[in-house]
Amino acid sequence: MEIVRKFASRVIRKLKSLAKAFFDLTKYKSISRSALNFIKFATNSNNSKGDVVTKLRNKILAESRIVNRNRETINVLRDRIQSKNKLIEKKNEILKKKNYIARHSWPIYKMVYFAEECLQLNSDIQADVFIAVTEMPLLSAFMLRDSTDSQIICDIVETPHVQDRSIKPLWLESMFKYYDAASEGFLTNCHGLLTVSNSLGAYLKKFNKNVIAVPNYRYAEKLEKTDDIRKKCNLNDNDTLILIVGHVVINLRVIIKTLSLLPNSFHLALLSMIKPEAYLQGCRDLAKKLSVDKRIHYLDFVPYESLTSFCSGADIGLVMFNPSIPNHAFGLPNRIFDFIFSGLPICSLDMQDISSIITKYNLGVIVEEHNPDAWKRAILHALKMKSELRNNAIAASTKLTWENVENKLYNFLGKPNSVTFVSLRDLTTYNRSNRMAKTLSAFGATVNMVTIPANIEAQPISEDPKIRYYLVPPM
Repeated sequence: MEIVRKFASRVIRKLKSLAKAFFDLTKYKSISRSALNFIKFATNSNNSKGDVVTKLRNKILAESRIVNRNRETINVLRDRIQSKNKLIEKKNEILKKKNYIARHSWPIYKMVYFAEECLQLNSDIQADVFIAVTEMPLLSAFMLRDSTDSQIICDIVETPHVQDRSIKPLWLESMFKYYDAASEGFLTNCHGLLTVSNSLGAYLKKFNKNVIAVPNYRYAEKLEKTDDIRKKCNLNDNDTLILIVGHVVINLRVIIKTLSLLPNSFHLALLSMIKPEAYLQGCRDLAKKLSVDKRIHYLDFVPYESLTSFCSGADIGLVMFNPSIPNHAFGLPNRIFDFIFSGLPICSLDMQDISSIITKYNLGVIVEEHNPDAWKRAILHALKMKSELRNNAIAASTKLTWENVENKLYNFLGKPNSVTFVSLRDLTTYNRSNRMAKTLSAFGATVNMVTIPANIEAQPISEDPKIRYYLVPPM
């Protein structure tokens, strides 16, 4: 009996080790009910060794089949998950591409959106003349025209090809081609074009022969000279203040280098929006490196009505256009008239219309080359004639006035009884269109101003009952 017990004990130990190996093989974290039943069977002394082994073999085969089936199921599910993940990744890539295209093709969406919104106002804004402010809302103007008697005019103050502008927008290449082709087609079919300079007018005649230049002259005004700008910059009477006004996207680094070549009594005031932000930061870093940062003053914008009085305390104004940029080469910026009406001498690089005005009225100095030394020479030369140039500017301001072009504008539009301006830019603050509206109203025309305001809460109230604003919600 002792021998049988020893044998049985060895069998039981062997079976337990096999059971443990079985559990390890199947990687069960807990013992199943069937496994417990098997152990009870194996440890039962009434069962023979052959029965136990056979039972164990059958059990292992059965469990192996279950494991294999589970593995096959897991593999199928894994393949399905992988396929789903690949499909999701592909859809995400497509969505990402669509979003990229949408972001870089926004003019199409905005033009169509504005046109559809304008059509909702159709019966209220019909007019003898539709004036599209820039080429972008021309789609709206053509869709609004109910009668063949209505004229479509485009007031285009920049080149229609956006690649020629100072900052090239982040559009797709296909967007540029589409926009250029659409703009040229619309401009060709307009009844006429308004623009700001003779050189841009000459350029636009390849799209439309009926073009006139109506510069951005200011209304006639009497200059009230102040030293407010000098107080803002904490300057004394012996300091010289150079002034730059308006948007700046180029040339400022050269002017900062120019400032470093001038005496410490020379300061630079920037009544400007400088962009992009990286460009502004680069200019600040350069100024600090050249130790002129304390002589540069960044000022907040002042109301248009008080601009000339505020600027009159400066000593000289610089025009920041660059002839290497086509849009600048054709330009005649508002700033030149702001300087003239402020009584400031002007320095500018050589651009056709700007140089023509400076030369004709002897208002300043044309800078020969775009480098710090040339700018320094021009500034010092202009300051030597400051008194004479100031007097010339004041005299020119009596001739270069908006009142002197009002008849020209009204006659070009065909002496209309009603005019509708359509614009994707904010007409509630756009001086040029507002001057035109007041002029047309003074001649007896009713004027509609359809625009997307920069401020959604804006509620412009015109003092003139003949001028009505229609605000389209931003997208």
